[in-house]
Amino acid sequence: MKLFLYEHITSGALCEQALPTSLAEEGELMLQAALHDALACDDLQIITLRDARLAQHPSSVDLKSDIIVDCNAFDLAWQQALEDADVVLIIAPESAGLLSKLNQQVLDKHKNLLGCQPSAVTLTTNKHQCSQILKQNGLATPVECLAHRWQANSFLAPHGFLVKPNKGVGCESTHYFDNAHQVITWLNQHTAEQLSNMLIQAYIPGLAASLTVLYTDTDCQLLSINEQHISQHNNTFRFTGCTVNGIDDNFFSKYAANNLAQHIQTAIPGLWGIIGIDFILNEKEPVIVDINPRLTTSYAGLSRSISLNPMQLIIDLKTNEMANLPQIKHLNAVKISI
Repeated sequence: MKLFLYEHITSGALCEQALPTSLAEEGELMLQAALHDALACDDLQIITLRDARLAQHPSSVDLKSDIIVDCNAFDLAWQQALEDADVVLIIAPESAGLLSKLNQQVLDKHKNLLGCQPSAVTLTTNKHQCSQILKQNGLATPVECLAHRWQANSFLAPHGFLVKPNKGVGCESTHYFDNAHQVITWLNQHTAEQLSNMLIQAYIPGLAASLTVLYTDTDCQLLSINEQHISQHNNTFRFTGCTVNGIDDNFFSKYAANNLAQHIQTAIPGLWGIIGIDFILNEKEPVIVDINPRLTTSYAGLSRSISLNPMQLIIDLKTNEMANLPQIKHLNAVKISI
């Protein structure tokens, strides 16, 4: 079987522009971990695309890596890889509809997609719309408002405000403000077009955490409960890594995590494969901040944490029920830094 393993930032798709440093670093971490796991799978040949500016993958009889030097070469290699592959796994940012578009291209080629349906990607990419759906299903999300509709009295935020892209990735362009006056000053410095994709949320104090969950159309399995490492410089946030399975069961139990994952599956049809769920653990309840319909940085430490090959789990789901997959017996805390 041939797997087309595609990581967008490092693929050569951006070979005629500067690579975004933080996204390239996270993409490389995820890709190298996914490649390591894929090469350990039985009877699997892997196809990748690789930006010529980056270090090339070690040679292997089971790995075909096309080196991309320009956009024409990328387009040809992308189409050929889709033609040659039996199954396809896409790692790409959701912003600008990219992940949804790429997943749809896989389906249009009638290939087995090891990922979420484009409809689920589109929904989770729109943070405000996703938040409304989650709230309708009884799940907690931050109080929020689209920036172009916001007024100083739109809602109370005793711990401050966050301003972030409504369709963005992670901590990308996330700003913190102590009070509504500071928010108004920031908003007045931006055009109506810039504000059309901005979201204002009440800041939720607590522990930044995430779940890594394996989904099928009808079932889900919790793989890890992760502590997120977030740094703040002036009024901006930066994701610096995570500790996979780094949260003690007494602080947030596997039972509670499984329950949360199952509720999200009910709320959002079309989730499939390994996805990430970002949330804040406060004294009352988990507050969902973001749903990432793809592999996340936590994948880089997942196989070491659960002592199983997560890529093999994903591939086996195409022919096996979730109940027939090997069970996780040991959990290790694994720290990933970027």
